[in-house]
Amino acid sequence: MIGDSQIECPKMKQELMPMRQKLIPMKPPWFKNSSFILMLTLMVGANFISIFTIKLNSTHGEDNEHQDKLTSIVKKRKLGKQLIHPFKVWKGNFPCVTNRDSPSGIYYVRIPRTSAKPASVSKQIAETKAKLAQAPNICNVNDGKIPLAVASDQRIAQRDKLKSFLWSMVRHPARRAVSHYDMQLRLGEVKTTNEHFINTLKKSWSYLPNVQLRFLVENDDVHTVEDNVDELVSTVLSEFDFIGVQERMNESLVTLSMLLGLNLNDVIYEFSTFCLSSDDQPKWVTTKMLNYLLSSEWMNKQKGDYELYHSANKALDLTIQQFDSKEFYSKLKEYEVLLDFWSEVSSEAYGSPGCGRMSLDKVDNKLWGKWWNEAEAVQKAVAYDQRRVL
Repeated sequence: MIGDSQIECPKMKQELMPMRQKLIPMKPPWFKNSSFILMLTLMVGANFISIFTIKLNSTHGEDNEHQDKLTSIVKKRKLGKQLIHPFKVWKGNFPCVTNRDSPSGIYYVRIPRTSAKPASVSKQIAETKAKLAQAPNICNVNDGKIPLAVASDQRIAQRDKLKSFLWSMVRHPARRAVSHYDMQLRLGEVKTTNEHFINTLKKSWSYLPNVQLRFLVENDDVHTVEDNVDELVSTVLSEFDFIGVQERMNESLVTLSMLLGLNLNDVIYEFSTFCLSSDDQPKWVTTKMLNYLLSSEWMNKQKGDYELYHSANKALDLTIQQFDSKEFYSKLKEYEVLLDFWSEVSSEAYGSPGCGRMSLDKVDNKLWGKWWNEAEAVQKAVAYDQRRVL
């Protein structure tokens, strides 16, 4: 949706033309009548070729240096100054803490109008790990169903990193804004006119600068986000055990399963009737609205969120590269087939089309057991087919 600016360097021809005109004057009319001058001219010409070659190489060097600087600026605009690292594979036992008062356990920080689906995944992981650990209770988990003001409200800064897993999901800032406005529209709080849309995004507290980055900052010092974007993005990326990307939901959840050594069934999110793809947009969105979301005013206002989003994408790419490529994409295919299976049977049971897996408490144990066996059979069949292909 948001493209990178293209920047052109000054043309070398324009820079060299005055130099060339200065070094190569017009030939005098007596040039052909003097062999001495001809020899002298050849000598000067040889010197000129040497000088011109040096100048040309120098100009090429300056041009390349200029282009390198411009490339650096573009990269900096995308990823800031921080060094992006892949998220690490979890080593050792999963941090299953059953004490609800403990600041450790599983944390999913949900950002407003950024996917709620992974919140249910956190809960499923906690239930699975509690069973594996034969714990009497579910592992301590913040399910993230209601967005909290900032990450500090969840005592994340005080967590024991060896006994907690912290993750979140980010979304493209423009898509997040459209989603938020669409929710307000359904509630009757806003209008579909261009002017109302633009003015709301400019002035409403719901569209404060860098909302996503503010929600992921661990401490309460969020008022200086605009002055410390690079530092805060670096801090967030280093403090979180994983950050997925909503527009790459399936890739993100498969990556999460491989980081934690989970079965793919554990990261099928809870059934939802709201299943728009990342490319879908509401019909009320106009070209003028999209143009505002492409404007420098909007992008500068949300500079921190854009940097966070691009950095999270890069970190996700690097994390996927840690795995065996064939294994990852085989699991991604398995996941997509499993998701389709669960979406179909859950839609039938729910009586409405949707995506994801229904909760255990929504159906009787016999039917649930039948579905689960079928899901495992589907997964094994897909895995077998993938191995044959690879």
